[in-house]
Amino acid sequence: MKHKKILFSLISSLFITLALTSCNSSSNSFDEARYEGQTLVTYVLNGGTYSNSKVDVKFYYNLPEGATCKVINIDDVKMDKKVEPADNCDVDETYKADTESSYITYWYKDEALTQPFDFKQDVLTAGTNLTLYAKWEPKIKHTYNVGYMKDGEFKSLYIYENVSKGLPFSDYLYKVEPAAKKAGITFLEKYYSDPELTNEVIPSDKDSFAHPGGDVSTEVKIYIDYIDGEYKLVKTYSDLNKYAFNNIYLMNDIDCEGKTLTFGNYQKSFMGNGHTISNFVVGFDEKLNGTNNYNNKYYDETDTTKKTLGISLFGQCNNAEIKDVTFDNVTYRINVSNSFFTYIGVNPLAFELKKTKVNNVTINGKYEFVKLPNGFVNENYFASDELYVVKDEQSSLENVNCNIVK
Repeated sequence: MKHKKILFSLISSLFITLALTSCNSSSNSFDEARYEGQTLVTYVLNGGTYSNSKVDVKFYYNLPEGATCKVINIDDVKMDKKVEPADNCDVDETYKADTESSYITYWYKDEALTQPFDFKQDVLTAGTNLTLYAKWEPKIKHTYNVGYMKDGEFKSLYIYENVSKGLPFSDYLYKVEPAAKKAGITFLEKYYSDPELTNEVIPSDKDSFAHPGGDVSTEVKIYIDYIDGEYKLVKTYSDLNKYAFNNIYLMNDIDCEGKTLTFGNYQKSFMGNGHTISNFVVGFDEKLNGTNNYNNKYYDETDTTKKTLGISLFGQCNNAEIKDVTFDNVTYRINVSNSFFTYIGVNPLAFELKKTKVNNVTINGKYEFVKLPNGFVNENYFASDELYVVKDEQSSLENVNCNIVK
């Protein structure tokens, strides 16, 4: 801290005292006679404030004859403890020149503000008082305001302040994704410089986009691509497995390389975004209390104590939405050992659709028969190319194509 450095450098030969030229009442007026013989530096604030006061600030330097020293720049000094300027005068612990709309750029030696004072080079000489005058200029505050368009209005998520001219945009504090989640949207990991989302901004790439700066405060809006609701952004097979029971937004095509994929009884939103999931085996759970274990209503409503094993992509869909996706080279492998089931059914899309919307979906695949349980009645095995077994009136399918090789 500058104040400490000066005190230590001058050791006991120099004593600096801060004084405000007036206090809250005339009875507490500052007694300048106390500092007779000391060298005075007066800071004329010119409308600014210092320690919540607009009066001139005075520092007294107790210098030996002929001595010189550097002068404290009160624009950035911060005291660790109170300096008592006079009896009963209340002074805050932190001294800092500041105003709401301005900041000090330079201190000047003359009232006309033509001769700047250099705190690094200029010195104070014992016996020669000094008056410094503050020059205030409007703050130039460049920002990046990151947000999204909603119903024709820009919604701000986070503002990066103190941005310099030429600085490329970057969410280096990782504020956008959690702010978007809090706002009830999912950030799709792309930024744009226009509300129409046509000019993509590559983070940290100044050739892509940089702040233009300027002589006045400039806010630059950065627009994100997003989708309403909370989705998991899926890019890999591992993501698919991890988020299979969540709202899903596909970011790219995914080749599962022959691995098993299971969505269970899907009750979420699946946004394919025009991408393809390929080369996988449809997984199912044949345990007694597994997710693919259904009562017998699908094939024999007269005896619901019997159980049905259903094999399909999405099982029992309830309040689900599946759209804009292709499932290619899908294998439905019928390899069942559990003899508990009376019926076994296979359908490409789902076993049951309740309040579910399916739009722009294509399924290309094959049924691969391996085995049924010992003693299973073959007539109770149903491998159908129908998309589903049951659909309620509140469910709809539009532009859904299925090509299954049995």
